[in-house]
Amino acid sequence: MSALVFIFIGIALGAALVGAYLLGRERGRMRAIDEVARTMAPQIMGKRERREGERSQAEMAVVGETETNADGKARQDIILELRPGEDVDLLRERGDGSEPNAVRVVSRLGEIGRLSRADADTIAPYLDGGGRVSASIAHINGGTSTNSTFNVVLSVVAMEG
Repeated sequence: MSALVFIFIGIALGAALVGAYLLGRERGRMRAIDEVARTMAPQIMGKRERREGERSQAEMAVVGETETNADGKARQDIILELRPGEDVDLLRERGDGSEPNAVRVVSRLGEIGRLSRADADTIAPYLDGGGRVSASIAHINGGTSTNSTFNVVLSVVAMEG
């Protein structure tokens, strides 16, 4: 009977270690996304000097790509069919009390995620003030033996007028 207890304890410890690893990996990813947002925010908001004719542009990471949409479609399946250069829409989500600046990312095939909180905090006031942007898929990471999850990075360009 004591061997069974040791096996159970071993399984519980293993599950706790795997959970801690996955949580740490996600937190590290979010910190990296936030850092990119902080460094790219001046570009998208036009707070640096631009040459004549140059438009504000930034790369922004999509989060929530592993979730399933309300219609039952897995976002990873949608992303699998998308290609760099394809246009996407950035839609303000005003009903989310926990994230008042939430911005959904929707492709021609359905929602693929949302902007990270830092990126949304940067671009939502711009959109709310009547600013327009053009967004497309800059690149899709992952889908490898070491990282099977697809992650999307957008190219976002502030439109004039």
